[in-house]
Amino acid sequence: MWFRLPRHQSEPVGLSGRIGKGAMMALLDRGDLSQIAYIFPKDGYQQIRHAGLRALRSSIVANAPELADSHSERLRQRVGSRSMLIINLA
Repeated sequence: MWFRLPRHQSEPVGLSGRIGKGAMMALLDRGDLSQIAYIFPKDGYQQIRHAGLRALRSSIVANAPELADSHSERLRQRVGSRSMLIINLA
């Protein structure tokens, strides 16, 4: 799943990755934006959909805590909006 968030200058520059419980993330510095890949297990989409957007946001913050404080409003606006792209590679 791909989405973008406005980037704060205090965030790491370049490419960074996170591995957490049930998901991996790649965060790419795109200047004013952070492009984020949220990677979940094959057949995991239905679980994510069933759990809802609040659980998805919580999982994102659990894997990338720097997105928690100042980004919570950005996550609320973007995660679940039409700015997300879900690709099934199975």
